[in-house]
Amino acid sequence: MTRGLRGIVVLLAATMVGGLIEWGPAGGLTSVAEANPKKGKEDKGPKDKGPKKGKNDLQKAYDALTDVAAWTETGRARPPRDLAPLIDQAKDLYRDAVRAAREEELGRADELAKAAHDAARGLVHALRADA
Repeated sequence: MTRGLRGIVVLLAATMVGGLIEWGPAGGLTSVAEANPKKGKEDKGPKDKGPKKGKNDLQKAYDALTDVAAWTETGRARPPRDLAPLIDQAKDLYRDAVRAAREEELGRADELAKAAHDAARGLVHALRADA
């Protein structure tokens, strides 16, 4: 090969390798699943904000309290004596959150829903630890 031809081949090879390196992270060669793909819209902060966030926490608290009730009523786990008052308090927190949401006290309802969800999660963990 002549020097000119070698130069062209080296330049062509460098261009191809550079293009492949640039193309690789963009998903051309490897397809990597993204945890949070963006679909062209700018993310304007957390989606769960305001009154809808409280409803989400209420649903989570309801689900966790349902799990606690299922564990205690079916005999899978008998709650220790010290957990029985905590179960009642978690249910009361949930009821107060629902009442506050109906009265449109959204700030109070949001905080009570968070407290009920946290209490119910703690009860689920305590029941799993005893089982």
